[in-house]
Amino acid sequence: YNEVIIGKGADNIIERKRLINKEFFFEILILIVCPIPYWDKYIQLTAKGKNTCTYLLSEIILAFMWLRVFFLVRSIFNYSVYTDAYSKKLCKSYGFSAGVRFTFKCQIIINPEWTVFIIFSSTIMILAYILRIFELPYFRSIASDDSNFEAMDPYFNSIWCVIITMTTVGYGDIAPSTQPGRCVAML
Repeated sequence: YNEVIIGKGADNIIERKRLINKEFFFEILILIVCPIPYWDKYIQLTAKGKNTCTYLLSEIILAFMWLRVFFLVRSIFNYSVYTDAYSKKLCKSYGFSAGVRFTFKCQIIINPEWTVFIIFSSTIMILAYILRIFELPYFRSIASDDSNFEAMDPYFNSIWCVIITMTTVGYGDIAPSTQPGRCVAML
């Protein structure tokens, strides 16, 4: 166990945390996964109809590596004014902890429009990039068969697809065609 003493004098608060827990292993897994240079495997999946889509293993790992944004968000929340020693002591006296959830709630109360805008726009940008990673090989493989092969080629079309999916409009002009792309659209 790791002990953290918060406060000064007789009113010290001692927090006990395990150093190695399931969150620790999750973070190690995220940091360990990265593509190996000059080594790639081909993965073939079936898409719409009889078409097969060939992915490189590095593309799938690149999509997984976007989980590293979690560390950026955690760092921003851990080093905010709402997680200093005084805030932790004050929160502990009222019976809750000053963690990421508390910092997020404070940001929502103080800057609701800005917080929602940042979350919404970053979610759109990240999901559009991941959707493009999974859909671009399929649309390039049907380039000779279909005149709509450039549907996911521009990044803006991926953003458009994510926005109309998130807002539940769903015009149907651009839709994911591969199984991994559909899984991203479900997020």
